Amino acid sequence: MKKDYALFRRTTPVWLRLVFATVFAVVLMLVDGQAARLGFVRSAVQLVVSPIQKSLQTSKQWASDLFVHSYNIEKINLDNQALRSDMRAQAARIAQLAQVEADNAELRGQLNLKQATTTPSIAAEVLYQVVDPYARKLVLNRGSSEGVELGQPVITGDGLIGQITAVTANTSELTLVIDPKIYVPVLVERAAANMNAPVLVAAAPEVAEPTAGDEPIVSTDAVSPTAAVNHEVVRGLLSGDEREGYLSVSFFSQRASIQVGDMLVTSGNDGLYPQGLKVGRVTAVDKADGDARSRITIVPTTKGMAARYVLILKVDDVAARKKHADAQSADTKNELAPSTLGGKIRAEREQARGDK
Repeated sequence: MKKDYALFRRTTPVWLRLVFATVFAVVLMLVDGQAARLGFVRSAVQLVVSPIQKSLQTSKQWASDLFVHSYNIEKINLDNQALRSDMRAQAARIAQLAQVEADNAELRGQLNLKQATTTPSIAAEVLYQVVDPYARKLVLNRGSSEGVELGQPVITGDGLIGQITAVTANTSELTLVIDPKIYVPVLVERAAANMNAPVLVAAAPEVAEPTAGDEPIVSTDAVSPTAAVNHEVVRGLLSGDEREGYLSVSFFSQRASIQVGDMLVTSGNDGLYPQGLKVGRVTAVDKADGDARSRITIVPTTKGMAARYVLILKVDDVAARKKHADAQSADTKNELAPSTLGGKIRAEREQARGDK
């Protein structure tokens, strides 16, 4: 055997190392035995190794907790992203369902309206709004190829919304009643309910001759159904107001009985708009002091620029009727009494005339 031989040199067979380790372990167990003769050695080794073992165990726990914490945070972030994506998808679906329900309700209303009206009509959908700050117009998906003509009235389930003012082969332009260029002859529905005969197409309505310096006297007191029979039918010409989204009306009579809640409907006098279509409701009548003027606030019954589905009424001989209506409006709108209230001075004048 060579002098440089060592038991654990690399050339030592593995089986020989195993035999030596096994014999050494058996010897230690026999020496220690039940008497624990090597207890002091065990304690010394434990005293030296324990701090190292504890530090390694703590480091291992920290590393494990850090890994688990990082994993949980990443998993929570991924779950949150998935939930947000689902929430956005559900919100979009809910919005679509709400829009579908609204469209269905509006289409059902249009269907009922189409069945209820005696005038032939064309169903149309709003494509877009006309980009013009000085006009209130919508573009519809029906044109001359479907029978749309210039001047035809347009309605929804809520009432009159406007008039066709331009037509192409496949589209048409709807000008709303809130546009100042549109004039609609109207009357108060409360008074119209007491009329003995329907309003027929006639020439321009009579305009009462105003007394110089006077303005129409508009009553804001509550009017009972019995009292309404004794009043003349209140007629006027309605158009868009300078205030966005409102209507203004001028009356043909010097004495107009108007109260909050009154519904203004088409009179049918011009022959273009069928009689009885709702146009606007009086929501406020501002009183004035002295000789100041007051304003009547009228809100349209239709959705205006927010409308999506409409009915175009196929009025007979619409071109001639529109020409007559435009001429009638031009002749009468300058003769109308302004839609303002008198104050104390006008009341005193009326009382003085009555005393005479």
